Amino acid sequence: MGLIETKKLEGLERMDHILMSLKDGICLDCDPNKTLIVIEDFSFASKGASLFQIAGLGYLIRHWFWKHGYDILLVPPTVLKKFVTGAGNSDKSVMLMKILKNWNLEILDDNIGDAYGLSRIGRAILEWDTDLLAFQKDAIKQLTKDKVQ
Repeated sequence: MGLIETKKLEGLERMDHILMSLKDGICLDCDPNKTLIVIEDFSFASKGASLFQIAGLGYLIRHWFWKHGYDILLVPPTVLKKFVTGAGNSDKSVMLMKILKNWNLEILDDNIGDAYGLSRIGRAILEWDTDLLAFQKDAIKQLTKDKVQ
């Protein structure tokens, strides 16, 4: 588990670096029909100049997985927070605290905390984890009412 370091890359060079790093971390020999990709969906409350880069990269990543036959589950930020903390409007610090409490894993970076929460959602969707708290079951129910894309 780790972050993709973009150093001081910008624009298309930054996007290419991120995509190549993702590709290097994916088992390309694995059967896409048996693989679920869980991605945090866009936050519609986001603002600022980087919004266009985030959207462009987000769709580029989705396209890459789609093109290679992977199922993608998009998780709204509020559902991710609900699954991890029980409330869809929790702060990132609360998420990290709940990850420590619920799964005994100390994470100090918000992005890695999000990724870990998404991985736990994937495990629940695939029924690898079945001992879920009531609010986690509710979050999964919210996600599974819509099909995996």
